[in-house]
Formats: sequence, C-alpha cells, structure tokens
Amino acid sequence: MSSPPASPAAAQPILPDDVLEDIFLRLDGAADLARLYAACSNFRRVISGPRFLRRFRFLHPPPVLGFLDFFRRNSGNGVFRPAQPPHRSAKGALALAQAADFNFSFLPDPGSWRVRDARDGRVLVSRGTSMTACTAEVGVGFTAEKLVVCDPLHRRFVQIPSIPSDLAVSAGYCGTEEFRPFFDPIRQDEEESSVRVICIVQSKSKVGTFVYSSVTGNWRYATSLDIEAYEWLRLPKLMRRHYAHSCFYWADFYWKQMLVLDTQRWNFLSSTYHLKSRGNTKPLWTSRHL
Repeated sequence: MSSPPASPAAAQPILPDDVLEDIFLRLDGAADLARLYAACSNFRRVISGPRFLRRFRFLHPPPVLGFLDFFRRNSGNGVFRPAQPPHRSAKGALALAQAADFNFSFLPDPGSWRVRDARDGRVLVSRGTSMTACTAEVGVGFTAEKLVVCDPLHRRFVQIPSIPSDLAVSAGYCGTEEFRPFFDPIRQDEEESSVRVICIVQSKSKVGTFVYSSVTGNWRYATSLDIEAYEWLRLPKLMRRHYAHSCFYWADFYWKQMLVLDTQRWNFLSSTYHLKSRGNTKPLWTSRHL
C-alpha cells in the first residue's frame, strides 16, 4: 500500500523591511545580529542598510573601554584610563591601550597639541593661542588656534578650518578672552562618520556659540548670551562641562549658578540650583530659570 503524497510545504510569510528592522533591533547584541546576517540574503540586505545600522548602534552602543583624562594639570596630551578587572571590557581596554597612540605622534609637530575633548573614539586637539586680534578680511581666522579631530587607534586625523573672521566680527567677537571647543554628540538620525564641533567664545560682555559641521564643511554662528549681569560667568575656567539630553551644562558651585546650552533650540539658559539632602543620600539638584 502506497503512502499518501506529502503535503506541500507551507509558504513562509514575507515580512516588510520595516517589520524586520523592528524585530532585529530587539536583539541582545552584535553576535546575534551576525548570525542573522549569515542566515539569508534578505536578512543581509536589511541589516546592511545604513538606516538600520544607525538605529542599531544607537540602541546598542559599543562597550566603554576607558576614558581619556585630560583635566589634570601637567597631563600633557592626556592619559588614557582603561577599564580594569573585573569590568567586562577590561581585556578590550588593555588591547586598546596597547594599540592606540595617545601621544598623538602621528600629528604634525607632535607634543605641541592640547586635548580639548574626547568622545566615541575621537579626540579633539588644538594648538596655538586664541589671544589674537582679528580683522574683517574674508577667509582669515580670528584665532590662531588650530583644531584637529583625530583617531588614536587608526592614527588618522582631519584638520578643521578656523572660524572665519568675517563671521566672528559680524557676531561681535574680536580679541576673545576664552575659546573652548568640544564635540557635539552625533544623533540617531545622523551618519556615524559625521563630526560636529561647538566652540564657546567669550568676550568681556557676552558668551557666543559657533558650530562646525563636517556635512557642510563650514562654521555658523548659533547663539549668544549677555554676561555683564552675571558675575559668576567671569571665571569660566573654574566650570566643568557636562552633557545630558542634548544639553550642555556648566555649574558654578560657589555662586550656585548653572549655564545651560540647549543644542535642539540653540539657546542659552541661566539658572540657579539648590542642594537638598535626604538623610545620608546624595544631594539633589533643583533648578529654576532666572
């Protein structure tokens, strides 16, 4: 007696790419994603898409391997502090410390550079002095300070053009007292290769913000704050910079004041805060706009 014919295999449902992306974004990490990538060509096409990769990397950031300590005096170019055991990234941190060049010997005239900021494997360095006069001549930077974005692991660097003096003069900045550059973190919808640098420029009467984007290759003037009424802003070197939720914060513990730069709206806010204590817990900060 012959066996009954086998029933045809059920057709596999075809899911739209956006549904597949949402499923893949819920994976635990890169290892699971690699296994899916090898499973079939349709998965490979979705996973290799720039949009999906940006979203996945935003939700699954690489492990922290350490930090570059450049706030200490006499630290030179900065000291890399790798993660230590039992931290899960200790092995990778040791490998990075051995492979990367945190002395920046691959830069022109090594030893003359000052670390200004570090984020996501990139380091912003500068050299020269910002205490220079400026003219309205187009194409001439109003500061002699050179800025370079470098990658210590792959020993690559890109020089950022100076802020054009005509832009600085039109914004009312010339002969500035302070010039503080730092990275503006890349957002989820932006390419990982893009770079954005913010420069806080301070004169005797106001604080201004200039923004450089690698997408346009140009600087633009963003916003300013009149500081004549705020005595606590006269000593900017004593204020550390912090970042959270697309905002930068500078706190002055003596005056109990805080300066906030909102990079979504590109405006400054000045606020005061109060320290509250609940028993032995850490102090809580509350703020109000002035």
